[in-house]
Amino acid sequence: STTCSATGACTWSATPVTQFVTSIGTASSGTATATTIYAATRDSWCLYGNGPKIWKSTDNGVTWSLPSAANGLPANANISAIRVQPGNPNVLIALAAEGRFSSCDSPAKPASLNNGYLSTNGGQTFTQIWIPSTVSTLLQSDGTPYIEDMRFDKLNASKVWAS
Repeated sequence: STTCSATGACTWSATPVTQFVTSIGTASSGTATATTIYAATRDSWCLYGNGPKIWKSTDNGVTWSLPSAANGLPANANISAIRVQPGNPNVLIALAAEGRFSSCDSPAKPASLNNGYLSTNGGQTFTQIWIPSTVSTLLQSDGTPYIEDMRFDKLNASKVWAS
């Protein structure tokens, strides 16, 4: 974690999350000590181990807990982004793809495309977000839409933008 002044001077401190971190998401509470932070991890660059995990801190990164093993995400997923709903730090989207680091496989396999996964309970469980589309160029081989990125709307937090 880091703390920076208005002039850009920063101090860094280590966190107890010791795995390979693939993404970080934050939910500002408006105070300096109560910010919720999520960190997505995997065992290492080429090791899927027990699947992806999402760690949670509710005190600005001082202490961390592992709510679960991110149930509902693909077992070999790499989480490339975490988006936290403004005003509700328990609602988050994880953008993930199976085998994102497929070059680690022998022989190498093509990486699958991103999908969005929604959690409404602070990262304990996730369900895949389905976006209906009839445009064939936007669909993956299994018929589901490819999702590059998703963001919560800052003015209407129940609205999600996807590309």
